[in-house]
Amino acid sequence: MGERVLVVDDDDSILRLICPLLEAEELDPECVHNGTEAIDRLTREHYAVVLLDLRMPSGDGFSVIEYLEKSSLEVPPIVLVISAYADEKLERDLASSMVTGVIRKPFDPTNLGAVVERYASKFARQTLRAAKAAAARGNDLGGGS
Repeated sequence: MGERVLVVDDDDSILRLICPLLEAEELDPECVHNGTEAIDRLTREHYAVVLLDLRMPSGDGFSVIEYLEKSSLEVPPIVLVISAYADEKLERDLASSMVTGVIRKPFDPTNLGAVVERYASKFARQTLRAAKAAAARGNDLGGGS
């Protein structure tokens, strides 16, 4: 399996649709039903991408975004919002957050997996760059001759 993806949506039909699409792209999806469950997973696991609905009971998507913005992750996951309520104002409001993009519901399922896979690959490259930079800092501290 490939990069891990956390899918957060209170609609079971959306979860049943998205997870197989991601698996077809050789990604490793984990599906949860609300922001509270998402934050619980994010405290214990690392994900390349978070696909996030905004309006959910028991912790909305905004609480997940706030949690991630306050976290000390060296390479935070790429956050893609999936929302039926997305409009230009919401997109402008989210532009100042760590949200990378907005996917409007209803969405075209034929290319969703490929889109998420591209972002997962981007995350992998960012992680590799961060690891190389950390290794270089470690070598600089080593005091070699």
